[in-house]
Amino acid sequence: MGHPAPTSGYAVASMVLGIVGILGGWCTFAVPCILAVVLGHAALNEMKRTPKEGRGMAIAGLVLGYVCLAPAILVFFWVFLAGALGVAGAGAA
Repeated sequence: MGHPAPTSGYAVASMVLGIVGILGGWCTFAVPCILAVVLGHAALNEMKRTPKEGRGMAIAGLVLGYVCLAPAILVFFWVFLAGALGVAGAGAA
């Protein structure tokens, strides 16, 4: 009987960081979410080249990372634009 293929460490890390990002990404400036997305893509690329398991974990990490990242990006630009417009509006008055 053959040995099962090893699990990708990138996939495991992506899923764990995605979970951490969903649970506490708001207080860590979305860093775990960014890492979950990067490692999820790295895991999928690794699985194309080598016979490793963990595709589901990599996809879960990507989904969780993007779900956490989308609102973080929107809030960032909302605050940035509000600050920029507030400074420009204060100078015009």
